[in-house]
Amino acid sequence: CFIGSHNLTHAALAYNHELSLRLDSPELAGQLLDYMKEIR
Repeated sequence: CFIGSHNLTHAALAYNHELSLRLDSPELAGQLLDYMKEIR
């Protein structure tokens, strides 16, 4: 599961605060999804 959105440009990688996260745990991804549903 990948979460985040960043651009693969020089400016994005050099100057911006970009974030992407790879989750290898289906359990953790499910917990994060539940949390995101709860706070929106």
